Amino acid sequence: MMRAMKNSGVSWIGTIPVDWEVRRTKYCFTVNHGSDPKTDSGNTPVYGSGNNSFKTCEEFKVGPAVLVGRKGTINIPQWIVGNYWNVDTAFDVQPKGNYDLKLYYYASMCFDYDAVATQTALPSMTQFDYLNFRLPFMDADIQQQIVSYLDAKCDAIDKAIAHKRSVIEKLKEYRTAVITKAVTKGLNPDVEMKDSGNDIIGFVPKDWKCKRMKFIVDVVRGGSPRPIEQYLSDKGYNWIKIGDATNNGKYINNTQQKIIPDGLSKTRFVKKNTLLLTNSMSFGHPYFLNIDGCIHDGWLAFSNYKDVTKEFLYYVLISNTSMAQFSTSVEGSVVVNLNIQKVRNSFVALPAIAEQQQIASYLDDKCNKIDIAIHQQEQVIDKLEEYRKSVIYYAVTGKKEVSA
Repeated sequence: MMRAMKNSGVSWIGTIPVDWEVRRTKYCFTVNHGSDPKTDSGNTPVYGSGNNSFKTCEEFKVGPAVLVGRKGTINIPQWIVGNYWNVDTAFDVQPKGNYDLKLYYYASMCFDYDAVATQTALPSMTQFDYLNFRLPFMDADIQQQIVSYLDAKCDAIDKAIAHKRSVIEKLKEYRTAVITKAVTKGLNPDVEMKDSGNDIIGFVPKDWKCKRMKFIVDVVRGGSPRPIEQYLSDKGYNWIKIGDATNNGKYINNTQQKIIPDGLSKTRFVKKNTLLLTNSMSFGHPYFLNIDGCIHDGWLAFSNYKDVTKEFLYYVLISNTSMAQFSTSVEGSVVVNLNIQKVRNSFVALPAIAEQQQIASYLDDKCNKIDIAIHQQEQVIDKLEEYRKSVIYYAVTGKKEVSA
């Protein structure tokens, strides 16, 4: 027998069972502001609007609690158990009525945040907005049934997602291993080897040479006009930022921002096909440019190649041998930066140009196949996450009748 439904009068909820109600959050929960902790040490995890704690402190609040974003990542609520602290970019939600807190956590994943959030670079929500979100309300025993059902279903889906992510990480590790082997050992398993003279690179084919980066390519750093806000525009030169590079991509195809001509003397203009390397934050990742543009000081650029092709050097830069050399050469505390002199002084194992081209072609084909496999796993994760959202939505709005 089909469940009798009625219109809730709330767009994100839609229809609900006829014996359910709709109530505003403020009648069921308190929504509390966060604040900066007074200490920067201790055992209490500190949360903002992101997915994970970013530091610890001595102060604490006692969970369980639901953290919802005030500014930044507003559409990803967090379920917190144990002691915690939240800074002012996140509100913490606590029950004051007969509505299950875990059920609120699930319901808050379905809220129509776009309807009330500010449309800015960092979307924000007010305490008033959260307090006036409307929730499906049902008897306590049904609340418990929904929570138990969703706990079990989401746990199973999350395990499937975690497995897929583990497969992706293994594929990425395999990809790096294939690259590292090719750019240090070549493609002929029977070639005679010799000691490269570099402990990280180890043995290389007997005809290869081992040279410092500065002897085979020029490495320069980008520049940033400051304050950058005064130079940004809808027209002008492409302003190439780290965020314009995709995580698993090889190319930078476009930029989100541009800078005016007045900023050109304070930055570095580079042309299409230039090989770049990140030297701050997530350092040591190379990309090819598919556009002309200006790079800030978080980039290194390569030019004037001698005894090396840029295609081969690209794979050298993402090999374990380069990353190992870079990882022992970083500077900085909050943001980790690569020292350009250390990059210039890193060692590269070099075969003849013809062999470099052969290795690069081999890696293009091999990495493309691995990347396709990674993309397939990512597609499955996307489908599982969409399925998780639909399971939650249908349960918390009563469109699917569930039992514990």
